[in-house]
Amino acid sequence: EFQRITVLYRPFDFRKSILQDQSGGFIGRSRYETSKHFLRENLGLVTVRQQSTFDFQHVLAARFMIESGAISLQTKEWGYIFPLYLYGKVKMGASGSIESAREPNIELTIAREIARRIGAVYYPIAEYPTKDGDTRLTPEEIFDYVYAVLHSPSYREKYKEFLKIDFP
Repeated sequence: EFQRITVLYRPFDFRKSILQDQSGGFIGRSRYETSKHFLRENLGLVTVRQQSTFDFQHVLAARFMIESGAISLQTKEWGYIFPLYLYGKVKMGASGSIESAREPNIELTIAREIARRIGAVYYPIAEYPTKDGDTRLTPEEIFDYVYAVLHSPSYREKYKEFLKIDFP
């Protein structure tokens, strides 16, 4: 089955494309296992594994699937997207409908440790009730922090050589 989708072709340049489900590829190799998480509301961190020119500047946030050249036109600088949320586990909705559960794509023990260090409580799902006095840390806030660090000049300088050869 084919779906008409929006794709981030280049920064601020959105195009329409077609996605085929896991039964096979349409053009080239199907990326359905990652792409399916962007068929619903999501946020992804786009970056490259290697860089061939310039200093590290290859990080972008996206709400849509990406084309491989969305972040760079250099052949070696293939774009990868890391979804904040993963969809897939089925649950029963409040109205009795079947829904696909959304879970943060963040290791729970790491998120809890970050929260502990800043004096907060990690809430992986927004519907969790808060307790009086809780300082809530959400997956979106962790995403925002990581995004900010990747744009930090001190981070880029400190890890300059590593950023040339592997994921940030």
